[in-house]
Amino acid sequence: MPAYTETLTRLRRQEQEARGYATSSRWYTGLSNAISFLERAETDADPLSSFRDAWAAAYNLFMMYGEPGDDEFKRFNRWITEVKEIPEVRRVLQEASLVRFSQEVEKAKRALLYDTEKNRWREGYQHLKALGRQTIARIDRAIRYFLIIVRDIRNACGHPEFNPSSAATKKALASGKSYLIPIIAAAIQAIIERPVEGTTGRTTAYRSFLWPFLKNADSFFSDYYLERLFPEEELEVFPEEQARELLKGLARQFETHRSVLLTTDGEDTRQRWCVPVLFPTLGANVSEGVRIVAEDGLFEPSYVLRQGASSGTPRDDYQGKEAGHDLACLIWALPWRSSLDAVSPDPASGSMLAMEVAQRALIRSDAP
Repeated sequence: MPAYTETLTRLRRQEQEARGYATSSRWYTGLSNAISFLERAETDADPLSSFRDAWAAAYNLFMMYGEPGDDEFKRFNRWITEVKEIPEVRRVLQEASLVRFSQEVEKAKRALLYDTEKNRWREGYQHLKALGRQTIARIDRAIRYFLIIVRDIRNACGHPEFNPSSAATKKALASGKSYLIPIIAAAIQAIIERPVEGTTGRTTAYRSFLWPFLKNADSFFSDYYLERLFPEEELEVFPEEQARELLKGLARQFETHRSVLLTTDGEDTRQRWCVPVLFPTLGANVSEGVRIVAEDGLFEPSYVLRQGASSGTPRDDYQGKEAGHDLACLIWALPWRSSLDAVSPDPASGSMLAMEVAQRALIRSDAP
């Protein structure tokens, strides 16, 4: 079994068993089909067949998005919007040179990007030259351009008069597959860990929403997270009037410390802001020095909140998901200027992005 397929099959099984998702759910069937097609794409030596299988894996993913009655085009565009924010997808295309791919497609553009029935170039042709530049202005555009070009090539491959026998066409298909496979693998893993809403038959966990919506929050807290995702009984801990006054107080204190906080490092941010201001305002009784040891790494959040009903002596070391019995929340305190899309400053994180570290830690620890 190819490396991607083996890893993804194991992750899907672990999540399905841990969360109790039904094998009849769209989450399970869509992922099963996508992983099966991905395996075929990895093992098939024929450029056309393997390219089609890679696209079939993508098709099973993007058809999980949207509402009943939505057409493929709408689902595809919604999927692209999600895919371009996946850290691993961004890393793959940032490290790869798409010049070779664009050059290969350019040589076979008539066969791959020209619609003979409508007698015009397909949409992907418009993006080909932009994609071929060594440095493209924004990585999210590169991801969108690449996937649109691949979609149009797949549409060309389905035409009854398509001829896959030329050397240029074969090279272009092989090149497209080589980039598409790691993107699909990353997209599958993202859906395993952050299910598309409404596909599991169960309410999506908070952490599934944290990743896309809290990532770009430019305020103290994400309004989407606070207003839409917390149940009413949790919000009642801070009545509206009290919450408004607390936030005003935080804003005033932030203005006092702004000039220092915007330039200081992580440790100073903790000592100047988190410990004396933020945590007392929230009534958060945090603990430091907790480590979570998982199969694929060590996670050391800056602080944790323990479960109110946890029993026994507080521990500092946990093995994977046993942490979920004692820990309610994992907190990373970063310098104010940090981008959550940047590589984590934690030496133990390898090359993972800051948000990816948090996301993986939540999944591996089972902390809610």
